[in-house]
Amino acid sequence: AAFDVPLEYCLGRGAQLAEASGAWMKQHGGMAEPLRVVADAVERDKVTGRAFLKGFAGKVDDSAFTIDHGPFCAKEGADCHQPSGEEIAKAVASQLDALPLPSKRPLLRRLFE
Repeated sequence: AAFDVPLEYCLGRGAQLAEASGAWMKQHGGMAEPLRVVADAVERDKVTGRAFLKGFAGKVDDSAFTIDHGPFCAKEGADCHQPSGEEIAKAVASQLDALPLPSKRPLLRRLFE
């Protein structure tokens, strides 16, 4: 494995970044409170969701943090379109055009050095 954690687990630095992001959003994000976080059932999402909430609210409790796979498990239906591979590729290309990779943006590239 490229990283020293199991698949779908969060690296320690990722948890720190999620917590710092929560603290930043508390000060600058203009998010409505009380904030509630719904995380997918994979370990990485549980860790980053709790870390974000800890940074935002200073604590994590069951009233503010929920684990629910449902919202992250899209099912084909009248209200939920499953994009084709071609649609996904076009969406990714469009996103990369709008927000180039750090190697193409000098200030962002410094974050990865």
